[in-house]
Amino acid sequence: HADLSGEPAKPLGSETCPPVYPASAHEHAKAILHAADGIRSEFHLKDSRVAADMQAAEANAQKAQAEYRAAWKEEVKAAEAAAAEAEAEAKKLQDTAKTKARDARHAIDGRRLIDGDEAQREQRGQR
Repeated sequence: HADLSGEPAKPLGSETCPPVYPASAHEHAKAILHAADGIRSEFHLKDSRVAADMQAAEANAQKAQAEYRAAWKEEVKAAEAAAAEAEAEAKKLQDTAKTKARDARHAIDGRRLIDGDEAQREQRGQR
């Protein structure tokens, strides 16, 4: 394949790297893997802490939302009670106004009767 990729690199890897590594290289590889396991454990611990923090935050958010809803429901109940009280007061005022209007009509009608009786007496006296 020299025509596609050119001349091979020199020296060959098998010429510079031994096919069997010395024991120190294997020990160093084990130390690197051990260190990687420690780092993975640390990240896993951090991930676990983050997950726990996220769960706690979600629980706090749900609790706050439930408290907000409960407070809102109490405000709605209070507003409904105030509206009912205002409606009852308005009904009382309306009933009072109707009673006063009826009494005024009766007084006017009574005054008309009295005035009418007096007018009839005067007419009788003039005849």
